[in-house]
Amino acid sequence: MLSTLTSRPMDEVARAYAEVAPPDEGSPGLLMQLYVFKRRDVTEGIVRHAEKLGFRGIVLTVDAPVSGRRERDMRNGFTVADADIELPNLAGLGAIAVSQLHEFEKQHDASLTWEASLAWLRSITSLPVLVKGILSEEDAELAVRHGAAAVIISNHGGRQLDTAPATIDAAAAVVARVAGRVPVLLDGGIRRGSDVFKALALGVDAVLLGRAVLYGLAAGGQRGVMKMLSIMQTELEVTMRLAGVASLADAEQLRAALVPRV
Repeated sequence: MLSTLTSRPMDEVARAYAEVAPPDEGSPGLLMQLYVFKRRDVTEGIVRHAEKLGFRGIVLTVDAPVSGRRERDMRNGFTVADADIELPNLAGLGAIAVSQLHEFEKQHDASLTWEASLAWLRSITSLPVLVKGILSEEDAELAVRHGAAAVIISNHGGRQLDTAPATIDAAAAVVARVAGRVPVLLDGGIRRGSDVFKALALGVDAVLLGRAVLYGLAAGGQRGVMKMLSIMQTELEVTMRLAGVASLADAEQLRAALVPRV
C-alpha cells in the first residue's frame, strides 16, 4: 500500500514493484492510500494515475482529518532531517516538502461525510475502495452500507488520538457486525507472528504491516524486509503448531485456540 505522502513518485514505485512481483505470477498488486483534498481535481488526479499504473484498489483513510497532538514528537524534538524531500503525489497542490506538512493539512478536506467521500470516490473509479481507520462496529456498518469493498481496522499507528482503543480490542465487534459481507483487515501493533495469529483467530481476514517493514528496511534494505517477513512467517507457523491449528482456513480451530482472558 503506497501512501499519498510517499516521497517517491507512483510511477517509480509501480515499476519497482513490477520487477519483484510480476502480475503474471499472481502478485496481489499495489493499493493506493488516499486522503481527500478540498481540491477534488487533485484527489481525482491521484486516483486516475493509480488506475493507469495498474493499482488494484484505493484505500480511503478516514481517521486523520487533522494530525493529532503528538506530544512524544514534541518532547523528542522530532523533525524531518532533509527539508528538501518532496511529496510528488501532491504536485497539483504546488511544491510541498516533507517539512511543510502543515501546508498539506490546510489542503485536506476535513468536512467529509460518507456521501461526500466514499460515494464520490466510487463514482470516479472502477477500482474497489477500501476504508481505513475503523474502530467501531457502527462505523464498520456505515462503511459497508456505503459500498466499501473492505474495512480496515486501524488507529493510525496509535499516534492520532490518545486513549483510542487498540485495534485488536476492536476486532471482534467489527468482524461480528460486518458478518462476512466484505473482508476485514487490521493494522496496528502487529510485531510478531503470534500477533497475526490472534488477529486471524478473531475473524480478521488479513493483517497489514507498517513499522515492522520500516524496521527491516532501515536495518538491511530489501534483504532486511525479506528477513523480517521470514521471521514473521516462522513465528506464525510455530504459534499454529503450539496452538494445535493445522490450517489458517479452519476458522473454528482458530477461534478455539484463543485462550480466554483471566
